Amino acid sequence: MSQKIASYDRFSDDLRDAMRIANRFAKAMRSREIETPHLLYALIKEPTGLAGHLLRCQGLSAKEIKRSVTRPDASQRQFTIFGKLPLSQNGWGYINDAIDHAIGERHDSVGTAGLLRVMILQAPQVIDILTNLNVPLSDFEKDVAKYLHRHMVENPGEPLYFDS
Repeated sequence: MSQKIASYDRFSDDLRDAMRIANRFAKAMRSREIETPHLLYALIKEPTGLAGHLLRCQGLSAKEIKRSVTRPDASQRQFTIFGKLPLSQNGWGYINDAIDHAIGERHDSVGTAGLLRVMILQAPQVIDILTNLNVPLSDFEKDVAKYLHRHMVENPGEPLYFDS
């Protein structure tokens, strides 16, 4: 799978912070890579992003999401102190879909709400976690889309473009 961004320079500040949080969380869980549940935890843990705000408005907490994330079995565990863990192939797929959406909507960056919306629609692990926490997914996805439109489209900056 191709990666449209080698670095996070076109990510919003809050999404860059969330990626750092996801990396730390995945390491703490002794995972080999950053998976989508780590990203979900990071989105709610990141204090300034729109995704975290919307998740907290659903009555969710970082602690609840953290409890929902399963540790890898012993054969899949890894101990990493320094450096970045790789993002899973699924994670890159969701990031790329969020990028495609941002480009299509002429957003000036890829933010936490864009990634959250993609994961609500496509990520089975995230869908399971939110369903188990009694989040009405259809209504929640509409809310995320509405706030994303209001935040990114009604107040646009320089459009986001990537070289092929």
